[in-house]
Parts: sequence; structure tokens; C-alpha cells
Amino acid sequence: MRKGELFVNVALLFGPFAVGLFAVAAFSLVPVRTEFAVLSIALYAAGFVLLLGAKIPQLRRGVWGSVGTAHMSEWNRRLYRLAYVFLASGLILTAMILFSCKLPG
Repeated sequence: MRKGELFVNVALLFGPFAVGLFAVAAFSLVPVRTEFAVLSIALYAAGFVLLLGAKIPQLRRGVWGSVGTAHMSEWNRRLYRLAYVFLASGLILTAMILFSCKLPG
């Protein structure tokens, strides 16, 4: 496996987790309604868990450098796509929250 493939796979697997951590940090710096922040973080967490669940069978088979759903079973493809729906929803909600906030000062 090439280093570029490994980097892409790691970025796709842990990138959403990093975005979620950014959201948590951003929500702690600006005044937001708590229920929206919790919903956004829950969407990120659910997406990350689904993505991890879809990728674990590949990792067990030793396929570390795959991108997309080509080598997945139908069930894992559905999990993978649903994970990105949750992650995109969390990202959109985070952007909406941060753009609607008035920064102090």
C-alpha cells in the first residue's frame, strides 16, 4: 500500500472525529443554545460510530488503504453512506449555529 492511500484512509476515518472536536471547541467559545450544540455533537458522534462500524470489517481483513464502498458488503455500504449523512448534517448544523452567533466584543 502506498503512503498516499494510507493517508487518505486515515483522513476519511478520523477526519470527522477531528471536525467534531473542532465543533466542541467552537461551541465553548461562543454563546450558543445548548440543545443545538448537543444535537450537532450527537450527529458527529453517531456518524463516527457508524463509519467505524462500516470500516471495521475491512480493517480486520487487512484492507487498510481503501476509499469508498467498493470492497464493502451491502450492509456496510449502507452504514458508510448513512454515516456521512449524519456527519454532513452535523457539519451543516454547526455552520448554521456558528454563523448565527454574535461574537462577544
